[in-house]
Amino acid sequence: MAQCNVKCPICGTLNKNLNLEETEGWFICEQCGEEVGMLGFMRDKQQIPTYSMADLVKQFAVKRA
Repeated sequence: MAQCNVKCPICGTLNKNLNLEETEGWFICEQCGEEVGMLGFMRDKQQIPTYSMADLVKQFAVKRA
């Protein structure tokens, strides 16, 4: 399990010696106290679907009489 240093995306503070594998990518910033998730380490439990504009038009088109 590797320790790493991560810069908080909110306040810019460098948080040192974090084990993001153990916390599934989450940490609480030492400076601002915000809970932050680092996408590169997070494990997705569910895929988020993506839709094209054409798919959305087909799904939500209102049929007019």
